Parts: sequence; C-alpha cells; structure tokens
Amino acid sequence: MAVWIDPIFRRFSWVLTSTTIAFLVACGGDPGPEEPRQEAVPELAPPPVVPSAPEPPPPPLVPSVPEPTPPPVVPSVPEPTPQDVLPLVVSDPRRGEQLFTMTPRPGTLICVDCHGENPAVNNFGNIWSGKNAVFFIQRAVSSNTGGMNRFASIYSAKDFADIAAFLGNTPSALQFGATPIGTTSGAKVLTVSTSTKIGIENLSIKLVGDFKLESTTCASSVPRFSSCTVSVAFRPQAQGVRTGAILLNHDGTPAPISIALSGDGL
Repeated sequence: MAVWIDPIFRRFSWVLTSTTIAFLVACGGDPGPEEPRQEAVPELAPPPVVPSAPEPPPPPLVPSVPEPTPPPVVPSVPEPTPQDVLPLVVSDPRRGEQLFTMTPRPGTLICVDCHGENPAVNNFGNIWSGKNAVFFIQRAVSSNTGGMNRFASIYSAKDFADIAAFLGNTPSALQFGATPIGTTSGAKVLTVSTSTKIGIENLSIKLVGDFKLESTTCASSVPRFSSCTVSVAFRPQAQGVRTGAILLNHDGTPAPISIALSGDGL
C-alpha cells in the first residue's frame, strides 16, 4: 500500500533535521567535516605616543649695545728733530782761562806770572807754542822747562787740554743779543790759531743749538803759526735763552774743543 506522506510533514522533517544538526553542533556533536578556520591575526597595537618636548622659551631679548663712537682722529704731530748734544767730555777754553790765571796752590807761581796776562797778543816765554797743541804744554811740564814741573802734581791731562784750547781759540765764548724767532742775527767770528811749532790736521767744525755756520776760512789742515776764522750767526727757534756750541775736532786736542754760544730768542 502506498504510503502517502503529506508534503507538510516532509517540510517539517527537513526543518527538524536541520534543527537537529544545529543542535548537535551547538552541543559538541560532530556535525561532520568542516572547513579549516583561519586564525585571526591580532592587530598590532600602535606605538605609544611620545609627547613632544616643548620648545625652549626664546632667550630674553638683550638690547643691542651701540658700538662706541671712535674718538676723533687727531693728526700726529711729528716729533721735533733732536738737536745735536755736546759730547760728555770736551776741552773748555773758558775753564782753561781760569786755570791759566788762578793760583793752583798757595805759594805757587801761576801761568800768568811767567807768561803774562794776555797770551793772545803776548808770546812771552814762548807761550804760543801751546796754542791748540796740548802736547807741547805737557812736554814743557815733564821736561821742567822754566820750572814747570811743579804743575805735574797739580794739573791733570784735561786741565792742560783746556789751557791749550784757551791759548788757541779767541774768544773763549760768543754771545748774541736778543733776536726774533725765525730770523738770523748778525755774525760773530771765532779765530782758531795754531802753534808756532806745529799746525792743525784733520780739523772739523760742527755747530750745536740754534746757530748756523755763515762762513769759514778754515780748511781741514791749517799750517803752523797761522790762524783761520769761523763766522757764526744766531737763529733762535724758541723763546728765551738759547745755548749751543762750536765743536772743533783736530789732532792737537784729545777731546773736541767746545766754544760756548748763547743768545735770547724773542
């Protein structure tokens, strides 16, 4: 006999069957083979956010210091050319005149006692042999000419050189009157004389101070028993008393002979 199955029943059976399978799966039953499941890959956690360091505050504003204004440029004043100065050691005719006329020791004869008070015009006792020639004065002392050996222990070599300068150069000093600054005075003359026995060799003339050489008749060699002249003028460069000298160098003196010069600048 044919069994009739109601279509409604069949639908119910399919639903029941599906429900049973779902129930079995939920209760751990073996529903049969299933597709392998893919493991879920955990998402990487984002790196921790590092808080950014706050920017340092800007340094305080320091007001700019203006550069110092350079001092005004003062034009340099050239240093004045230094004048020539006198040597430390010179033969001084003014001192020679004092030695010639002074008493070197009580009770002792002096130069003027035997040679007169004006050797420039009086050659008494052959005093002119010592003009600008200290050697002949020293030789007369060492040889005791006229008893001059007594001066050997009284006068020094410089004393004799000063006396020789006094005998050979006239005058011993030159003095000028008041002269306006920048102008030139009239000239004054120095006479240079030689010994009666020997001339002057290697003569040189140099001026020191506010004075100028106007002219000269002196050559580097001056014959014995003769003379020559040196003409000098005063040209002051500053106010007040101005001093200087004529320096004479030659073979007859151990040190330059200094003829003192002086004048007033206005």
